[in-house]
Amino acid sequence: MYVDNAIEMWLDLHDRFSQGNGPRIFQLKQKIHALTQGSNGVSSYFTKLKILWDELREFRPTPPCSCGGMKDLLDYHHQDYVLQFLMGLNESFSQIRAQILMSDPLSPINKVFSLAIQEERQHSVGCFSPNMPFVSVAYGVASSSYNAYKGKKDKPFM
Repeated sequence: MYVDNAIEMWLDLHDRFSQGNGPRIFQLKQKIHALTQGSNGVSSYFTKLKILWDELREFRPTPPCSCGGMKDLLDYHHQDYVLQFLMGLNESFSQIRAQILMSDPLSPINKVFSLAIQEERQHSVGCFSPNMPFVSVAYGVASSSYNAYKGKKDKPFM
C-alpha cells in the first residue's frame, strides 16, 4: 500500500479496521434486560447491573448541555435504572417493590438499593415472613408493646 501522506494512511486504516459500537451496545442492552437477581444477593445483583449501566454509559455518554433540558432526560434515565433494578429482584421483594413504586417521585437508585438491602437483611434474620405485609408486622409490634404496658400477657403475632 502506497500513500502520499500520513493522513491518507490513517484514514485508510481507520476505514478498514474501525468497528462500530452498535453490536456492543446491543449486547449490553440484552444483558441488562435479561439480568435478574436469581440466586445472587441484592448487592451482587446490583453490582452486576451497575457495571453494565456504566459500560453502556461509556458507549453512549450524555452530551453536555447548558440549557437545563438535560435534567429531565437524566431524570428519566435514573427512573429507568430504578425500574430495571426492581424488575430483576426476586418475588420475595414484592412488598418493598410495591412500596417503592407507589412513591412519587421514585427514589434515587442508591436509596432503592439501600431499601432492598434492608429488606434482604430482615429476610435473613427471619424477622417476618416474606408474605406478611409490613403493616401487620408494625401492628404486631405495637400491639405487643401495648399489651405489655397494660400488664397483659403478650400473644405471638406470627
